[in-house]
Amino acid sequence: MSLFHRRSKDHSPQQDAVEAPPAAPAAAAPPSPEELDATMAFTTLKHELEDGKLTQAEFDTRRKQLGG
Repeated sequence: MSLFHRRSKDHSPQQDAVEAPPAAPAAAAPPSPEELDATMAFTTLKHELEDGKLTQAEFDTRRKQLGG
């Protein structure tokens, strides 16, 4: 028997075993069509604000109407 295979009498096979890596987290569910629509509406508002097409007050009002 080689030195590699020799075990001390103090060790059990469980001590020599390698632990399995932790399981990967579950993938998140894809966004619903409603969530995508809400995100697109908010993004459009944000672009209109940045482009100067909306004032901050108009943006705030329309954002509240969207539920955000």
